[in-house]
Amino acid sequence: MAKYKDTNNKVHDIDPAFEHLLPAGCVQITDEEALALNPPVVVNPILVQIAEIEAQITPRRMREATLTTAGKTWLAGKDAEIAALRASL
Repeated sequence: MAKYKDTNNKVHDIDPAFEHLLPAGCVQITDEEALALNPPVVVNPILVQIAEIEAQITPRRMREATLTTAGKTWLAGKDAEIAALRASL
């Protein structure tokens, strides 16, 4: 696969045999140039953990927290987990 950039600096990764399908004005670039134009997204693992915990707090779990002591305890525990993770950011 070869890397190309178009006139808007968008990177295209395509087999050179299909170069004719690229937008007009594309030029071939090196892998390093492509990486500089399109750096990888770095995701903080703590934010991923927080999102996973928050996804567990569904409407059903919220109803349980409203109606039962066990539900309230569960929700308080999840809130404490989230608070601890946020504090570590």
